[in-house]
Amino acid sequence: MSGRGDGSILKAVEGRDAFLRDLVGVVVLLLLVRAAEPLFLGPGYYATLSAHPYWIVVILAATQGGILTGIVGAAVATLLMDWPPRPVGVDITAHYVALAVVPVQWLLAAVIIGAFREGHMRREDALAADNALLVEMAEDLAAEIERLDAEIDALELDAATRADAGDRLRVAMNRQAGQAA
Repeated sequence: MSGRGDGSILKAVEGRDAFLRDLVGVVVLLLLVRAAEPLFLGPGYYATLSAHPYWIVVILAATQGGILTGIVGAAVATLLMDWPPRPVGVDITAHYVALAVVPVQWLLAAVIIGAFREGHMRREDALAADNALLVEMAEDLAAEIERLDAEIDALELDAATRADAGDRLRVAMNRQAGQAA
């Protein structure tokens, strides 16, 4: 296998693990928020609020994990939402449309915020890849510098020993010339 294929498989596994971790976090947080209402605040307290507490969880999910995590968070929040019964005399369609407004808002917020987050994640991945390439290039340049330094040292040593040998040869030749004369 090529190095590129191994990296994409590893990245896919890491991405799946991150998604599962985010998903478990969202579900646990939603269950905690759901359990807090009857335990600490009283049944039906969230219905009196102008903004449902699940908003925080859905926005956190989309901000942390992107579109898919945000959509799953919105879906789980919708399932856990306290759905009030239809009051007598209210049209069934109007009742369910009114109830669906908040979950649809959660879904839209998850998609919009998640899209921005995924754009950031793509840029972070590109920067990490660029950084890895630059680190590899720097290591290659450092290795090349070390190789060239070693080559220069060898050439200098060779030049120095050749100069000494040449000087000894000249001295020996001068002696021979001096003895012959």
